[in-house]
Amino acid sequence: MINSKLTLVNWFTKEETEKTITPKDPRVAIQIHQRNNPDCSVTLEWHEEGEYRHNHKRPYNMELDLMLVEDEEDPTMTMDQFTKKWYGKISKSKLKEIELELESEFKTEEHE
Repeated sequence: MINSKLTLVNWFTKEETEKTITPKDPRVAIQIHQRNNPDCSVTLEWHEEGEYRHNHKRPYNMELDLMLVEDEEDPTMTMDQFTKKWYGKISKSKLKEIELELESEFKTEEHE
């Protein structure tokens, strides 16, 4: 068991919860907490083999919505709908920045 610091931040309300957990595998634990708290970003920090480690996940529902946008055959959510839901009203330059960030993350995840 590894002592880990879990931080949940609700994307919409910004409510933050921190607690210490002792998972067998922190990498599995963060996925479980991401799904159990689908509107929260999840961060897990721990020490393993003498090194500081951390992992951060976007809200699970955000990931699901992103898949709806990126579905090439039948996108059921537009990028505009996605950004309004998850980022609110934003400038065109910020929208372009978000699109580029999401594209680069999606490409990275495809190759893992």
